[in-house]
Amino acid sequence: LQRALRLAQADVPLFGFVGRLVPRQKGMDILLGAGEKVLEKGTIQLVILGKGHATTVRSIRALAKKYATSCAFIHTFDERLARRMYAGCDVMVVPSRFEPCGLIQMIAMRYGTIPLVRKTGGLADTVTDGKTGFVFGPYTKTALRGAIERTIAMRYKDPGEWDRMILRVMRQDHSWAKSARAYKK
Repeated sequence: LQRALRLAQADVPLFGFVGRLVPRQKGMDILLGAGEKVLEKGTIQLVILGKGHATTVRSIRALAKKYATSCAFIHTFDERLARRMYAGCDVMVVPSRFEPCGLIQMIAMRYGTIPLVRKTGGLADTVTDGKTGFVFGPYTKTALRGAIERTIAMRYKDPGEWDRMILRVMRQDHSWAKSARAYKK
């Protein structure tokens, strides 16, 4: 994935975002602010796939140009590339202001990609902080950056726990059968 996106072949976590580029709903405003601070340090790579708001697109393009070897932007929606990102990224970021359900984090889990989500709606219902991903609360770039830094710290300071988290997320059952049993009970 790094090679296909023309990113440096670096041993740093690859963070991904797949979705509509809506500034406030999907969290692009805080992702761009937090992402730039972390990209400056060289501790992550970031890939963004999506279409949306013109001002947001310009901001993402500027970020990708500034950090050309560690940030990639694909301004379209491509289901095949989205699947490659779910499989090839280490972390899938879903910093939504609100998210009634959210599928991205559940799809990422099936591929063994750790979700980093904001504590809202279906994201809060499906991701447990420190167990099946990373969760942050306030809708701020500072809170998101803190969650990114916690994610990086676990990846490097406790690789055994990182590997166990990958296995836990892949075993999550978000099926209708489980929901029906819970409803019936």
